[in-house]
Amino acid sequence: NGGRSCVNVKSLQMDLLNDYVLSYVKDRVSKSNLLKEKFKKDVMDEHSQKMSDLKNNEKFLENKVQTIIKQIDNMENQIIELEFDVRTGKMDTKRGEGIIKRFQSELEIKQEEKNEIEKEIDDLGKDRHWLNWVEKFGDDIKFSTSDEKKQREFLNGILDRVVIKSEYDNEEKQQG
Repeated sequence: NGGRSCVNVKSLQMDLLNDYVLSYVKDRVSKSNLLKEKFKKDVMDEHSQKMSDLKNNEKFLENKVQTIIKQIDNMENQIIELEFDVRTGKMDTKRGEGIIKRFQSELEIKQEEKNEIEKEIDDLGKDRHWLNWVEKFGDDIKFSTSDEKKQREFLNGILDRVVIKSEYDNEEKQQG
């Protein structure tokens, strides 16, 4: 922490703590040549290409999900038709139940495939969130932080969490 500390004797004064954390992080980020260079080279130069790739990949996955949904609907309709044929005597019960089990097995596989692709789409959304954060704050780290929402967005982009430890027993007291 660079030798700076926030002495906490009793309870936390959240306004002072928030100001301290924001000030400390802004100072570190503004002085970080490594972070500035990373923004310039690794992220900002590739931002538009990455965003385009994310959108294309997301569109491809969404189309794939739609295709799977159509397949699932078709299988469910086939199962209904088979059950109807079995119950009305148009098809032998043993044969119909065997075909239905195969459809149900394939239906489970398609459901799992759909769930996996939807998770991939969610992950792409997280990547887009990071790129949007970089675009928003990467050009000017010394932006106005008078708005609490902007402060929170800035800090969430840099920090995973803030841990407060007691000077008396060195135990974690609060995390956020």
